[in-house]
Amino acid sequence: GFSGAPSGDSTVTSTATGVGGGLIQVGSADTQADQTVETNLTIADDVQVLAKSLVGSSIEQAGTYASAFRTEDASTWRRQVVRLKRLGRTEQRLRRLEQDVHDLKGKHA
Repeated sequence: GFSGAPSGDSTVTSTATGVGGGLIQVGSADTQADQTVETNLTIADDVQVLAKSLVGSSIEQAGTYASAFRTEDASTWRRQVVRLKRLGRTEQRLRRLEQDVHDLKGKHA
């Protein structure tokens, strides 16, 4: 991973382990310990990347970003990622079901 700090003029002073060559363009971004950053991407101005985060694609909007999962066997990890991606739709379905139950109770009261 990369470690280091922005040193001005869209430049990051950093060290890398286990990574081939590449380019990282950074505006006025803050980093904290132990991020993993893919190469050949751009980080927008006023971006904060929290510790232990994996940056796998360019970040084009200012803000604070984080990512982290504990190490799992690959099949468990894949299932968790799929569930996480479905979470918004699952919440919508649950809210509709709760509303339907509420409406049914009101009809039978």
